[in-house]
Amino acid sequence: MIKLREAEQLAMHLARQSGRILLENLHKIEITHMKDKGDFCTNLDIKVEKLIIDAIKGRYPGHDIISEELGELGKKSDYTWVIDPIDGTKNFVKDIPLFTISIALQYKDELVLGVVFNPSTHHMYHAYKGHGAWLNNNRIYVSKTSKLDISYIYLDITKIHNLPKKEVKEALKRLDRMITESYRVRALGVGSLGMCFLAQGAYDVYFDLTGKTKYVDIAAGSVIVKEAGGYVSDLHDKTISKKTKHLLASNALLHGRIMKLLTGI
Repeated sequence: MIKLREAEQLAMHLARQSGRILLENLHKIEITHMKDKGDFCTNLDIKVEKLIIDAIKGRYPGHDIISEELGELGKKSDYTWVIDPIDGTKNFVKDIPLFTISIALQYKDELVLGVVFNPSTHHMYHAYKGHGAWLNNNRIYVSKTSKLDISYIYLDITKIHNLPKKEVKEALKRLDRMITESYRVRALGVGSLGMCFLAQGAYDVYFDLTGKTKYVDIAAGSVIVKEAGGYVSDLHDKTISKKTKHLLASNALLHGRIMKLLTGI
């Protein structure tokens, strides 16, 4: 295996560099194309993505890459970088300071490194396998909340308008259960940041309500949550992959309870 500390340092450097570009160009945003109803790509998504990909290719030319705009290189490598150049593009375009650069590394089928950077707050979340989770220079841990009725739940409610009617009904039933059984439910529109808030103990549960959140959004955050002592799976308690729907993460104490609440709909 490559030295993960060196890979983490590269990812953190690229995240900071990308963050500077985004902040310096907040008023130079151009929408280059629409990907879906209300979903678009900007000139800065493309610029930052190219910067990150070119640097990774330069350092690790044999590695595969999955990214938000490029897709997948398709190289036959044990190592795959998973990149979202701007998670929370809609927030970014509206000058809401909730957007991140998310970079993860996967070895074979396991996510082993994650970096999530919010340039607006200079919060750098980072982790690699076996070395804990960190916010800047401070070690972070998931919460110790064990009761669902006092828990805070972070939701991703991506593209609910694209779901078939049956899945919309299921999503709304799950939403009703979470609102009823927990203390608070919040949705900020940035999956990577939601995972990091869970990792630092600000939330107790993260759930992808619609099953439409992309792997590039949550790959890095998944590593950070695990290294902070949390638990990450799908609704059937299986390890996550790029095909996973309905990612569920928690502080581990609540995982079985919230999974039971959300299944059997």
